[in-house]
Amino acid sequence: MANRDGASQRIPARQQIALSAYWFSLNFQGAALLTIVIPMALDRLAYGSHTLVLARLAVLGAVVAMVLPPIALAVAVVSVGRCFCGVRE
Repeated sequence: MANRDGASQRIPARQQIALSAYWFSLNFQGAALLTIVIPMALDRLAYGSHTLVLARLAVLGAVVAMVLPPIALAVAVVSVGRCFCGVRE
């Protein structure tokens, strides 16, 4: 992490552990949704073709994950006037 002067400073171990616990819980919740809840819901909604619907849903999620970040970055650069993520015009 960098401070105002641009020099990097170390994050204490306690904060790193807290951040790791936070991200682990989010990852655990997302993994449970993708592997348990969504297939079970699709099995109930589209009984005969639930695997096809799940495959299409996975493809749609992958396309959104590839397309949305560059669009969001372009909108941020245009709206702010400068990029805050290290990319310069």
